[in-house]
Amino acid sequence: MQVKIEVEGIEEIEELLGSIPPEQRQQALRDSAQIVLNSTRVGYNKEIDPDGNKWVKNPAWYKEAKNGAAILTGPIKKKIERGKY
Repeated sequence: MQVKIEVEGIEEIEELLGSIPPEQRQQALRDSAQIVLNSTRVGYNKEIDPDGNKWVKNPAWYKEAKNGAAILTGPIKKKIERGKY
């Protein structure tokens, strides 16, 4: 898996990483990634965006992606039924 992160204040992060002993940096980054994953899971389960706003049930981008053919009414299924979104 590849993850791209855009960061404001990169100097502070570089300074922080520089203060961690080299043999502990990998674990520090893993811990940081776990915090991001946990936060994302909590937001998903509570149906809130990163800013704490409640999700829109049928966002404009979803309608556009489906060309108006489908309405988001619940969780997306892992298996798509034949001929249906």
